[in-house]
Amino acid sequence: MAIRAQLAPQPARSLAEVAGFPVLALDVPAFARLQRDQRLLAFQVAQAATRGLSATYELGGRHNLEVVRVLRGILSRPNASSAAALEPIRKYARAVWLFHGLYDPRTGHKLLPSFTPAELRAAALSARAAGADLGLHSLEFGLRALEAAIFDPSVEARRTARGSDLPESANGLYQGVTLRDLASFHEQAPLDSRLVKDGPVLQERLVLLPAAADALDAGLRSSAPPQRALLEPLAAWLRFGQPERLSEAYRAYFEVAGAVDFFTGFYDLSVDPRGRKALFAGFVGVRDEERTAQLARVAEAAPALARLSPVPLALTRAPVAEALFLAAGTSVPEAVTLPATVQERARLGAKSVFFAAASDTADEAREKLVAAIADPSIEADLARCFAEQHFAFVALRELVGRSRPVPREALLDQAALEEARADLVASLLGPLPKVRELGLLPDARCQELWGPFVAAQLVTSLLGLAPGEPLDGDRDRARALQLFWLTAKGALARYSGGTSFAVVDPPKLRTAEADLLGLLQRIESHGDSARLSDLFERHASRAPSVKELEVRLREASVPARVRLIPPRIEGVFDRGKLVDARAVAIDDLDAAVLRDWAGM
Repeated sequence: MAIRAQLAPQPARSLAEVAGFPVLALDVPAFARLQRDQRLLAFQVAQAATRGLSATYELGGRHNLEVVRVLRGILSRPNASSAAALEPIRKYARAVWLFHGLYDPRTGHKLLPSFTPAELRAAALSARAAGADLGLHSLEFGLRALEAAIFDPSVEARRTARGSDLPESANGLYQGVTLRDLASFHEQAPLDSRLVKDGPVLQERLVLLPAAADALDAGLRSSAPPQRALLEPLAAWLRFGQPERLSEAYRAYFEVAGAVDFFTGFYDLSVDPRGRKALFAGFVGVRDEERTAQLARVAEAAPALARLSPVPLALTRAPVAEALFLAAGTSVPEAVTLPATVQERARLGAKSVFFAAASDTADEAREKLVAAIADPSIEADLARCFAEQHFAFVALRELVGRSRPVPREALLDQAALEEARADLVASLLGPLPKVRELGLLPDARCQELWGPFVAAQLVTSLLGLAPGEPLDGDRDRARALQLFWLTAKGALARYSGGTSFAVVDPPKLRTAEADLLGLLQRIESHGDSARLSDLFERHASRAPSVKELEVRLREASVPARVRLIPPRIEGVFDRGKLVDARAVAIDDLDAAVLRDWAGM
């Protein structure tokens, strides 16, 4: 049975251009077809995600909230400044809102505004005179204190400085703490806490979100029994920070299979250089029945696929898989696999939620991207196959590549290792006959072109980075390592004047991928943190040169990145009483910025 039917992508429309790339606003027609109680539940969970956003900003950057309050105050009084003075500030605010802070989440590098400190000061003074609250006790001193954080590219330049000590990272997870301080320190709740050193005393401070917990409690009135079993411990975890309640929430989460599925909490590990602490995140989705049925077959076969891997994979039980139409959320990932840590996945099991319909929305741009860099002899086929190949790759990566035994110890570059490992597992499994039997790659030509697809994905994922600049994102570092290794082994080579990479020999590609996967697993099994860090530092710490590709894409008018914005769930009120809810696509970016920042 063909698994990749011609299913409609999640509807979206072009909204704006932010930070140099197009932004598409998603819609979710399936939300209106839900029963009323499920719409109300979705509203309350979406409220919980919104109420936790302050923590996302605060932990994601030391000065995020202060800058947000200044920008909010200026934008709340648009008539206080001229349109010409306000426009560059508005553009900067859009990027800060989209990225949940002063740093690009993909690169971890600071966003730099196009206005000057004097122009910001003039706009702030005008807004304050018009009655705006800028969140500063002293405007003059406050703005001066924020000047370096906003305008100086050398001050707190990287949100996550890989390969450096903790004070070099500009996130808010650690305050006055070094790696040496943590050598003998045991964290009670690593996911949802920050570490602060005040003099000689090192403290672990829980990040509690009672307002988000209240919203989850309000959802109990509209929830079905499996959802109720998730809401109660999840709310208790956010309110009191009890790790055992999180484990209880995960177990219930595996059982939720209703029309609405959701999760909200601390599970985004991308910012912590140690890979232990998480940012707050959340999503609400409407079950995508057709894609869920497709993915469930792959999940059931995951242990069998693991046994067919050329490198031994320890996977003894099938994960849970589900596809959702995104109805609300803090971001739009391809998939979310929970629990967040490999230790908890090995202990409790795993569930992967796929936003495949939303990914399909972005695939049109990705198809053009691949076609623009492909060998002309396979360009048309690769573009035609991309959606099918991309779906198969993400499914294999999350359902087989993420499941594994507990490592001997958590390594410093554990998260980047996990990303590389998951990619390599998917790459190795793609050509297997079992994958076609499952219907993941029903088109024989698309499976034949698996190698070129993997090569194109590696290269295009690194576009938009200046050659030689530090790589902070775990996904970027993982793919830079793969690109280095595969080219060094002669499995990939530049072609067409150096504009891209081609697969030299498919068997050689598989051998090189298996060698790297085996090396990573040996490093992990031995707990060799020094060797792993050296591997990434020497070969995947800086962006490779793909300048020729950037030029080619500009000539073809193809964006290197596309950003999707989730819909928003609004309450419907009658005489002040909540009676229903609806999901609406964002149609005014500036209004969305002020609405989300209102409570910060």
